[in-house]
Amino acid sequence: AVKQIVNGSGLVTAYYQNGKKSMEYTLKNGDRDGRYIEYFSNGNMWEDATYKNGFVHGSQKLYYANGKLQSDENNYYDDLDGLCTYYYKDGKTEKTIVYRIDTRHGQSQYFTTAGKLEKTIVYYDGKVLSEQ
Repeated sequence: AVKQIVNGSGLVTAYYQNGKKSMEYTLKNGDRDGRYIEYFSNGNMWEDATYKNGFVHGSQKLYYANGKLQSDENNYYDDLDGLCTYYYKDGKTEKTIVYRIDTRHGQSQYFTTAGKLEKTIVYYDGKVLSEQ
């Protein structure tokens, strides 16, 4: 790993043995802060997230090794918060779930591998209100 850190702050970059970058992120006062990127050994991105004071805060995207998006989540200090979308390996939407501070709250939709809406569940504070 290549570290350019002064007083707990700076850029950290790590590499695989094959020379490709494995991760890159910024530290601020010893905590991850800002963009965090991690890669598969083939060079494709695995994770692209935003950190604040050591917590995932904002967007967090995970990818399959083939480069397709696996999940797109919103976070509030490490808790899922807002619309989160998950994908099958072929890129089609698997499900969309709305969270409020790590609890399902709102409409969630689930799709078949063919892309057809399979069911819709409405949550209120983690409890199922309706299911279609």
